Parts: sequence; C-alpha cells; structure tokens
Amino acid sequence: MQVFVLTAEEIICEQFPEMKGKVKWPDTVIHTSVFTKLKRAIKESGMAISSKEVMTRYSQISAKRNELFHGGSSEISLTDVEKAFGAYKWLKEKLG
Repeated sequence: MQVFVLTAEEIICEQFPEMKGKVKWPDTVIHTSVFTKLKRAIKESGMAISSKEVMTRYSQISAKRNELFHGGSSEISLTDVEKAFGAYKWLKEKLG
C-alpha cells in the first residue's frame, strides 16, 4: 500500500494556484503523539491485537511516568508501580 502525503503548500496550490509561494508557513515541527504512532503501527502491521487494549496498557505506564522516573512532589502507590510494570510486561510480550 502506497501512501502519498501532500504538504499544506501542495494542497493550497492545487486549489488556488495563484497562492503558490505567498503563504508564510511556521518553522515548528509538530510531533506525532506516542498514542498515534502506536495506533498506526498496529494497524499497518496487521497484528491480531486490539489497539484499544494496547492504548489502555500504554496509558497505565504513561499515567505516572514522570513521577516514576523523575521523582516529584507526590508519592506513588505500590499499586500504581505494579500496574505500570505489569502493563509494560504485557506490551513487551505482545509487541516485542
């Protein structure tokens, strides 16, 4: 399957040729979220796995990610740590 991605400039120029080169586009790059990347990877891989279940497991990891790895002002319960590590183990088994 081939996917063609048009830039905003190309789309506008197709519809309004006189606009070519007239729009000042921002230089910032918008990064795709991990959730979107995971959904695309699952869809394109053809794996027999529920993307909803993968998203749920990833959410369990990311929910307390900053506190787990960087520390913070709030404490993390052992239940949250176990849930995050269990979700990681599940993802590793299913996707790894």
